[in-house]
Amino acid sequence: MVLDIGLCGTEGSYLRDVRGGPRWRHHGDGQPQSARLQRNEFVREQSRPISGDTGLFEMRSLVQTGNLPPKAARAGTETRLDTSRKYLDHLLGYVDRAKLRKLKVVVNAGNGGAGLIVDQLEPHLPFEFIKVNHQPDGTFPNGVPNPMLLENQASTADVIRRTGADVGLAWDGDYDRCFFFDEHGQFIEGYYLVGLLAEAFLKGEPGGRIVHDPRLTWNTIDIVRRCGGEPVLCKSGTLSSSRRCVRSTASMAVR
Repeated sequence: MVLDIGLCGTEGSYLRDVRGGPRWRHHGDGQPQSARLQRNEFVREQSRPISGDTGLFEMRSLVQTGNLPPKAARAGTETRLDTSRKYLDHLLGYVDRAKLRKLKVVVNAGNGGAGLIVDQLEPHLPFEFIKVNHQPDGTFPNGVPNPMLLENQASTADVIRRTGADVGLAWDGDYDRCFFFDEHGQFIEGYYLVGLLAEAFLKGEPGGRIVHDPRLTWNTIDIVRRCGGEPVLCKSGTLSSSRRCVRSTASMAVR
């Protein structure tokens, strides 16, 4: 059986897997590697990623050699499944909305998928969203949605300065990476945000594990330990951090 959950972000499909999802998941993540190529990911049950360490190269070998299992005796079925409400509830479960104050927030989806979930969150939050490159468009008319590139940061920073916004957020195509800008339009390095997020998660889960990659570690390790948590080192990348998070029963994983 194929369950088609439609256009959503990477986390939305992972959530479906964790909560009683299928034994196998494949998705094209909307993150362009070039003007014509899209990246694809494979994940097993319980959101266990398939990487070069866990069978991806063996899959490649089977395809290249044609040594594939025989076709199923009976054709499969395809069913449309709307998981957006569950994902929205999951996101809202992280915050106490009564404590949120009104803010003016610039959101730049980069013509990827983030605009869809921003629209669903909007009625539930006290924020005024100023939307940039908001509509999904797989041709990416405003360039590759990678806010880490200096040339891509101005489209968010300029709007913050022009509108007097309190903060800005920009995402990559499949919105599993989010980047912040302050009220002056200054890009905030993700390294410092990891520490803030870890502190917030550990308040709700004292003694929890925080999975992090080896690129920049001192601030993360210091804050996690100071807040009573346990830092867990893993290789860089979504697949590695996701796999380690599941195996370590961690409170949070970052890459």
